[in-house]
Amino acid sequence: RVCIPCPAGYFAGEEGASSCTACPAGSFSNTAAQSECQKCGSGLFSSNASSVECSYCPFGTYATSEGMEVCTDCPVMTTTESVASNDISACVCALGYFGTGASGSGCTACP
Repeated sequence: RVCIPCPAGYFAGEEGASSCTACPAGSFSNTAAQSECQKCGSGLFSSNASSVECSYCPFGTYATSEGMEVCTDCPVMTTTESVASNDISACVCALGYFGTGASGSGCTACP
């Protein structure tokens, strides 16, 4: 029997597997011949199966835990100052607004 390594983005979780399984959304495998996928870290996400890498949560979003398929939007009138934010506390008032930020209710339009 010929054994073929599973490509990046896939894994074989048991010996003698007859096929490879795609890494589920929220995880990745960046090298071939893996027995499991790695979860995306906080601040990262993977919305598709068979990913070879996770993406940074874009500006205005965050991901608090590992294995996220999508990032959570910051409240209205807020954004983040960088990509890959991992907590709602990273949400600050957006340009043109001032105040306390994270809840969105503390942001007021500049006069």
